[in-house]
Amino acid sequence: MQHQVVLAVKMATKTTYTLGALLITLLISGVVYVTFPDANVKLRIDEDKSTFYVIEDSRWVVSGREYNSLFEGTTKMNRRSSGITINITTDYDNNQTTIKRVTPYIRGPIIIDTYTFDGQNTDVELFPIKHIVEIINGSDLLYRYEVKDLDYNGSRKKLYDISMSFGKNMKVAWQKDYRWAWVYADGILKVQYDILSDYQKFEVRLFDPLDVLVEKDGFSQVTECETIDYFEKVITYHNYSIPCNDINGTCKEPFYIITTRNSSLVPAQREECKLVEKYSFTVNKSAEEKDFTAFGACKVDGNTLICDSRDDGNADGVCQSGETCVTYELDNGSLTVTEDKDALDFVKNKIPVVSMAVAK
Repeated sequence: MQHQVVLAVKMATKTTYTLGALLITLLISGVVYVTFPDANVKLRIDEDKSTFYVIEDSRWVVSGREYNSLFEGTTKMNRRSSGITINITTDYDNNQTTIKRVTPYIRGPIIIDTYTFDGQNTDVELFPIKHIVEIINGSDLLYRYEVKDLDYNGSRKKLYDISMSFGKNMKVAWQKDYRWAWVYADGILKVQYDILSDYQKFEVRLFDPLDVLVEKDGFSQVTECETIDYFEKVITYHNYSIPCNDINGTCKEPFYIITTRNSSLVPAQREECKLVEKYSFTVNKSAEEKDFTAFGACKVDGNTLICDSRDDGNADGVCQSGETCVTYELDNGSLTVTEDKDALDFVKNKIPVVSMAVAK
């Protein structure tokens, strides 16, 4: 026979107990902490977010915060804060704990976050084992999974995968079939989904993997995007049932079905992106972005970035005779910058200074 204990966090006083390798703390404020002491990680679950912590320099630091949002078009929907509950179910026989956060929205939708932990697990990559997001009564809305306060030194870019690694040994994984996904220079990752039915489930996770793959040294051209607001034509169909009152008895069905068609314009957004003359330099796991717009154009050739000026050249990213050029070369974690010795002073003033350069 299994022994389970269900605790409603809002009604509990401060309580701390162990479950295998885990330490679980419930506060009277409604906050829940799950700590994995042997791995130096912990997760804090609040009514409006979940925060992951790791230990750096003998103190706890934030490595990421998870948020959920619902949108109707471009309008963010409001939660019914007074109705949010956090419940914990502990199965002592199997050393498992499930934390369920139920968030109702004013207009009817509900988001249920379920975090599952295993006290017998010794693998930090399975802390938590899984995070499931269920959305009820959300058909035709948009669900956005967002992680803030990530350790990220790159530029804003669109994502096409289902996971991404960050500093502080963190990783974010999300379900496929999303509408779009972006990571921003200020350490924010956003993934947005269409909700296609009144019950939909998503699997997302912020966790500490055993081995995070870092970006390799190199150069990459930056893509810049802007959000375009526009109106989208939407066609809806409605069926109406009208009772059949034919006194002659010729009705074959008790109701007539009448279908109407309506069209309307609703606010919508799209992203428009293009490559710009900005480049991200990654050297020894450190990234730095530089803008060459005022100088000219660049071209990446393996571990070399060559830029030529538009003032005395054709700005095609190829260094030719008579053109002012600058070359960046990567070799074994070192960056060397070489300027054409005939470079004019007024051109050189437009060349971005790269702080990680070690030779010139």
